[in-house]
Amino acid sequence: MYALAGKLGLALAFVNPSTTAVWPPTGIALAAILIFGPRAWPGIFAGAFLVNETTAGSVATSLAIAAGNTFEALVGVYLVNQFAAGPKVLNRGRTLALFVLLAALVSTVSATVGVTALALAGFAAWPEYGRIWLTWWLGDAIGAVVVAPVLLLWAAHPRVAWTRSQLVELAAVLLSLIGVGWAVFVASDYPLGFLTLPVCIWAAFRFGQREAATATCILSVLATWATVHGYGSFATTQPVNAALLELQLLMAVTTIVGLAVGGAVAARHAAEEALRGSHAALKSAVDARTRELQSTLEQLLISEVRFNEAQQLAHIGGWEWNVRDNTETWSNEFFRIFGFEPHAVDPRFNKLLDLVYPEDRERVSTCIRDAIDNRHPFELEQRIIRPDGQVRTLRANGRVVVDDQGQVVRMWGTAQDITERKKAEETVRQSERRLQTIIDAEPACVKLVSSEGVLLDMNQAGLDMIGAEKLTQVVGRPVTDLGFSGTLGISYRQPERGREMGGLAHGPVRAPAERPQDGRRRPRRDQRRHRAEAPGRPAPPVPEDGRAGTTRWRHHPRLQQLHDHADRVYGARPEAGRRR
Repeated sequence: MYALAGKLGLALAFVNPSTTAVWPPTGIALAAILIFGPRAWPGIFAGAFLVNETTAGSVATSLAIAAGNTFEALVGVYLVNQFAAGPKVLNRGRTLALFVLLAALVSTVSATVGVTALALAGFAAWPEYGRIWLTWWLGDAIGAVVVAPVLLLWAAHPRVAWTRSQLVELAAVLLSLIGVGWAVFVASDYPLGFLTLPVCIWAAFRFGQREAATATCILSVLATWATVHGYGSFATTQPVNAALLELQLLMAVTTIVGLAVGGAVAARHAAEEALRGSHAALKSAVDARTRELQSTLEQLLISEVRFNEAQQLAHIGGWEWNVRDNTETWSNEFFRIFGFEPHAVDPRFNKLLDLVYPEDRERVSTCIRDAIDNRHPFELEQRIIRPDGQVRTLRANGRVVVDDQGQVVRMWGTAQDITERKKAEETVRQSERRLQTIIDAEPACVKLVSSEGVLLDMNQAGLDMIGAEKLTQVVGRPVTDLGFSGTLGISYRQPERGREMGGLAHGPVRAPAERPQDGRRRPRRDQRRHRAEAPGRPAPPVPEDGRAGTTRWRHHPRLQQLHDHADRVYGARPEAGRRR
């Protein structure tokens, strides 16, 4: 390929048989070494030697010219790799400009070596040295600028992916190129070479650098053929060699413009592709994040629903006060506790304070002010009057949050409606007072005994029966060590751990055992006789089977009333049939 292009170029030699204004082999040599590496230099050397040996000169001049062409290509590739991004030299405007400058610079090597060798060997006249050198240098430089980009671009992108519409447009570009080129370089003698620029820019803008460089090469072939044959403004106004030099300069400028526009378009396409990739990656990340946030939101909604349900079941509402911007937030149950529908009113502390029971209002305000001033939690019970007139009792607590400077930034807390609990506690207290009144008024012995048989409590009648003045004298002692004188008695047994409350022990109260002087315990007197002899108390009927425990208290109306009431309050049940 190098030798064929060289033979075609030397066919257009007009100032010297070895010098031409059209020298494509320079571009072929640069592209070959950039694509295949320095190992391609032997082929360049052999091709250059063969072309010059078969054209003019001697073996020595042919070797010198071949060496100059090869060295030119190696130096040019080295400089391009070092300073202009190597094979990607055409991708950016800065490296493209460096490539043009380096092509012009390294072309001086071959021109100087070749012309000097021809002049020394007598194949070129020294007075013609400057004109021959200029033709050689421009031919090499323009060959590098026009031909090398086509080969590099097709080597980098050998496959075509034109759509049907692009093929139609490409055919239109080619027809326009041939038509404009024929009109400018063949049919017209006017200097209209600039009209070829729009067609090359069209190819660059619509297809890229590869098609633009190819279009310029086709146009260069057409224009060179027309100029050599005497057509067009270039051939009619000056000698053929000068016309070819001027034409090649026009082709170089056209190539540079097409490569620059194509590079800009390629950069735009690359940026668009990168933007689409970034957009796709961002969209994927946003979608993933959206799904994650949606899942989190759903979980938060579920948690909020459960939290609201838990608050509603426990009658606990939450509140928060942002001190800096003076905004408050209430939970749904907090609204309900104060008698409002959720979010029916604007959350304000003053509105709550207006609902506080008049007698509690000052205490509540003081408690909250003290918490803010001293930065400590608070807890209190208060009464409120709902808008519908209901009086409710609340347990309120809160905390104060401060910043690094100790300034209060917000407060938060809860309020629990404990009205029903208060009512239940009051009911229990009334029942306990009623029971205590009954127990204190009961002339029979009533005592509370632990599951281990230890006395825990006893009414005054029991204390009188055993001769004790104070309860502290007998509390904590085993009931087996205590004796009683009197009539009936009731024992409340404290339940063992892990069992529900036991029952009541009923039966005759045993008289204290008589102790003689020697300290020995004497047998107790007959219990039935003791009961019968109890002064002022008629003995209850005793069944014939002698099991007096259960039957006795069932036939005693007062004890029956006492037991029923204790059973309602404490959940106790009578221990039937047991004797005391």
